[in-house]
Amino acid sequence: MKNASSTYLGIAVGGIIGGIISWWIYNRQKRTSEKQDEGLSRIKELEERHEMILKSIEQFERNQA
Repeated sequence: MKNASSTYLGIAVGGIIGGIISWWIYNRQKRTSEKQDEGLSRIKELEERHEMILKSIEQFERNQA
């Protein structure tokens, strides 16, 4: 009975440790993906602003000609 109970205890502890490590990895990946999404949205905003500036410059050049 002693060996069986230590086996069950080892399985339970292993499951807990595995669960903690899995949660930690998931949490890190989630944070990384959120930061990447923020970066991509920032790049998109910059591209839109860049496009607006280019259109303004083109319009200004047309008015100057």
